[in-house]
Amino acid sequence: MLVQLNISNFALIDNLSINFEKGFNVLTGETGTGKSILIDAISYILGGKYNRGIIRNGEERVFVEGVFEISNTKSIKILEKLNIPVEESIIISRETLSEGRSVAKVNNRTVTLSQLRELGETILNIHGQHENISLLNTNLHINYLDDFGDDEFQNALKTYHSEFDKFKGLKKKLEELENSDDGSEKMKDFISYQIDEIEKAKLKIGEDLELEEKVTLLSNSENMTKIFLSVNNILKESSEERLSVLDSLNIVVRELRSLGNCSEELNKIISSIEDSYYSIQDNSSAIRDMKDSLVYDEDELNYLNGRLFLIDSLKRKYGETIEEIIATKDQLEKQYYDICNKDEIIDKIKKEIEEQHSLLIKLSEDISKTRNNLARSLEDSIHQQLKELGLEKARFSIEVLFDEKYLNNKGCNKVTFKISTNPGEPLYSIDKVVSGGELSRIMLALKVVFTNKDKIPTIIFDEIDIGISGSIASAVAKKMFYVSLDTQVFVVTHLPQIAVMSDNHFVVTKEVKNEKTYSYVNRLKEEEKVNEIARMIGGSDLTKLTIENARELVKLANDMKSEIKKE
Repeated sequence: MLVQLNISNFALIDNLSINFEKGFNVLTGETGTGKSILIDAISYILGGKYNRGIIRNGEERVFVEGVFEISNTKSIKILEKLNIPVEESIIISRETLSEGRSVAKVNNRTVTLSQLRELGETILNIHGQHENISLLNTNLHINYLDDFGDDEFQNALKTYHSEFDKFKGLKKKLEELENSDDGSEKMKDFISYQIDEIEKAKLKIGEDLELEEKVTLLSNSENMTKIFLSVNNILKESSEERLSVLDSLNIVVRELRSLGNCSEELNKIISSIEDSYYSIQDNSSAIRDMKDSLVYDEDELNYLNGRLFLIDSLKRKYGETIEEIIATKDQLEKQYYDICNKDEIIDKIKKEIEEQHSLLIKLSEDISKTRNNLARSLEDSIHQQLKELGLEKARFSIEVLFDEKYLNNKGCNKVTFKISTNPGEPLYSIDKVVSGGELSRIMLALKVVFTNKDKIPTIIFDEIDIGISGSIASAVAKKMFYVSLDTQVFVVTHLPQIAVMSDNHFVVTKEVKNEKTYSYVNRLKEEEKVNEIARMIGGSDLTKLTIENARELVKLANDMKSEIKKE
């Protein structure tokens, strides 16, 4: 459930902090005030699309934060998967800078937009202004039906999708082989030459790094020998002019020991100096050994440089590293094999395609059986909802046809929602017969059914009431109130019949100050609600009569709500 929303620099909203409660929440306001901006802000923090227009003009960043109460199992599982501690409520925030950089967080932990969307789908569902139109696209009807299936059915669909992807991959590979001219002797000879060139090099992983180190040592051997000799002399060899480091340390130790066993602290100092003496002695020997190993060999240097040149040449052709060159050789060997055995491979792939096709048909048959069962169950649920929405005589049917010619990533079914809104009339596809008001009610019926199934805590309807009025609007309002008893409901509406049924009424207003436009959202008290309902009935010029009518509507709505709650 959405508990609180904080908005900064979002479109026409400057700064807004607003609290929400459970039940039926309504947003109203005059045309152009920005009623949908609030819905857009909620969509934004749950991973919705970003466009530059949402940042308030003249500002550098947009920030939206929402507090949500969490109770459903799906949300909790996603939070656990993201290693976010599960609490009674979570804070989701998203910030976008003007240059487009965006940061999303859940309980102050950064998440990706895809993770945010996955979580958001379990928290809240938004029905957009134009979503009704999707019902007119019969190709999408199968999606609605599939969404009605349980987890077992969803897993069956995932299995089918995976197998269908394999099927597509095999067909693509077959097409590439049949259309390729790789079978030419010229191509085979060229690939054979490439394989031979790499094999002759007898590359070893890490060899190039070892070669570069050896070349560096040999190239600098003369200078390094001089330095090693000089350092070793400083450490070990004394002369008339100076003492070596080791001899100097030896004298220091001898002088300090002459003081006797004065203190524990002095003994520690002497011990430390002696340790330094032996360490320098060991390092001096190591430097001497390195010097002795540096023998300049021009032939060796030329060989090493030649080897490096060969490896660099292969890198330019076959990959940036020795590992990539070896991987390229493996690919070339496979390609050579495919060319030499093209006909055999084509026959093998064709057989695999046939086997995969048979598997898909079998999986599709099982899926189709389940879809038919789902269709009958969904029909019954939709029938009940339509009756309560003023379509008592309507017949709703879901046609599920099976034919192998329909084979695609969803199976072998064609699904069509059909309806007859008048007695005696045959069933027709929804896109052929329904009016705008009927379409709104069918979509609302679907939303109610899916909300009950998925247990989504919050649902938002952005002007789902398009095309309805009068008693039908009252029926829709009553249905939404029923839904709000178990689910937090938000509705953006222009109909007073819907607004009067609200538990919490918010009004959106717009104001121009200093040549800048501001939108505000305010929660109405009871008398303010009456005035807003009056405005929705009769316009901005309120009369005593419209106010009285509005007050009566509010009273009747409150009485109806009380009766519903007693049921």
